[in-house]
Order: sequence, then C-alpha cells, then structure tokens
Amino acid sequence: MTLLSFKFHGPAIDICYANVPNLVEVFIGGRFPELVFAYFPRLSNNLSRLERLTIFVPIIPEEDVDDDGEPPEFPVLRKLKFLKLRVKADNLDSLLVFDSLMKAVPSLDRLVVQFSNWRAPPIRRRRAQKVPKSPLRCLKVVELVGFWGRIPELEFATYLIKNAVMIEKIIIDPIPYHHVGLR
Repeated sequence: MTLLSFKFHGPAIDICYANVPNLVEVFIGGRFPELVFAYFPRLSNNLSRLERLTIFVPIIPEEDVDDDGEPPEFPVLRKLKFLKLRVKADNLDSLLVFDSLMKAVPSLDRLVVQFSNWRAPPIRRRRAQKVPKSPLRCLKVVELVGFWGRIPELEFATYLIKNAVMIEKIIIDPIPYHHVGLR
C-alpha cells in the first residue's frame, strides 16, 4: 500500500498498521490518554519509516503510572525526526511523565509542544519536581506554543534545556495553538 500519511482523532478503536510500510506521518488524537498507550506500540512495531508524529493527549493520569511512580515505557521509533505533542495539563500535573516518550525517539530533531490552557490556573500550586537526566542527542529545535510559565511548562522547558545537548533554537510563543488564527 502507498499510504504516506494517516490522521485519527476519536476514541480508542482497533487499527492495524501492518500493511503500510511507507507511512511516514501519523496524527493520533482524542480525549482519552489511553490512545497513546494503545497505539504507540503498534506504530513502532510496524512503521519503520515513520518520521513525523503528532499526539494530542491529556496529561498521563496517575492510574497509568506504575507502582514505582514511572510512566509506561514506549517502544523506540528510530527514524522519527519530528514530534508534536498537544498537551492539556493544569498546574498540578507534571509534563516530566513524557521523559519515557522522549527516550523512545532517539533521532528526534524537532519538538513542538502545544499547551492547551483552557482553564484558569488553580489556586493550589505544587513545587517543581527534580528534572531527570536523559540526554537528547539529536534535538536541535524546540517550539513551546501556549507557554504561560506555569510550573509544568517550566519543568519541561528546564528538562529540555538540561538534556538537549545539540539544541540550537528554542521558540516560546505565549499564544495557545487554538488561538493562532485570532492574532
């Protein structure tokens, strides 16, 4: 089959990627974080040419973190060069749960994180967590869209700065991605 690009937004359903060896771009989205866990392993097992991936996911909920406090491990996508995360999180969440995802894309060159800040920040705040050491050897360009400087965003920006050893450019855009056409 010559399918090069695939986009899916909806609830978790059974999708087989076995006969699409030329697929280089995938978008996975929905309101349910289990989409990432349901589809990501299938992608890595069948899509050796995948270069661009967009994931729209709420923050990984506590019930998806194992007993050691670690998020699930993601299978490796060696050819992936571009990753876009559309993340919905509030001040009490942590984006450091994506450390395991960042480890699964060793050739990543460009990362775009689009923060969805639909709600006003809660009054309660939490302390920033310690940033894990996970060298990101190929990451050169990072774009943080909808960056308000909240604790989860600052933690993740710090994580990227400390770990992206080849970083050339960081773009910070305070306008949320769903407001881009309103500028």
